[in-house]
Amino acid sequence: DYWARRGPGETMDPSRGKLAGAYAEWTRRLRQYLITLRAHAVEVVFHLHDQAQQAVDADYFVESAAKKSLESDASVTEHSFAELGTVCISHARDGVLQHYYPLAPQGINEIHAALRKSGLAEGTVAFPGSILYDENSRSLMAESIRGPKWH
Repeated sequence: DYWARRGPGETMDPSRGKLAGAYAEWTRRLRQYLITLRAHAVEVVFHLHDQAQQAVDADYFVESAAKKSLESDASVTEHSFAELGTVCISHARDGVLQHYYPLAPQGINEIHAALRKSGLAEGTVAFPGSILYDENSRSLMAESIRGPKWH
C-alpha cells in the first residue's frame, strides 16, 4: 500500500492492472539487486519507510492495510505476478487486513509458518494469479469469496 500510495508508485496510472505491472517490475529489480548483493556477501538491511532508524529484522515484513477487510474476503490471498511468483500475502480477519511481504526467498515459508502458528490461516485461501488492488484507493485487497471484485 505504501509503495502505491506514497512511494514510487504514487504517480503511476492505476487502471487495468498497470499499477500491478509497475509494482512487479519494481519487485523484480529489487530481487535482482538482492541476489547480486548477497552473492558478494554484502549485508542488506531493510528499514521501515516511516521510521528510517527501525530495521526490519526478519525475512518478511508486515504492513497494516489502508483498507479494512470485508466479511466476504478470503482469509489468505496470495498475490502473484508471472515468473515472480508470490509477491505478497494478504490476511483478512475481523475487519483487519494485513499484507505480508517476503524479503528473502525463505520469507514465503516463514510467512506461511507464522500464519499457521498463530491460527490466522484458518478459512479460505485464494490464489488469484495476479496482484489484486482497488484502483480508487490504490490499495491491495483480499480476494472476494463471493465473486470477483478486483481490478
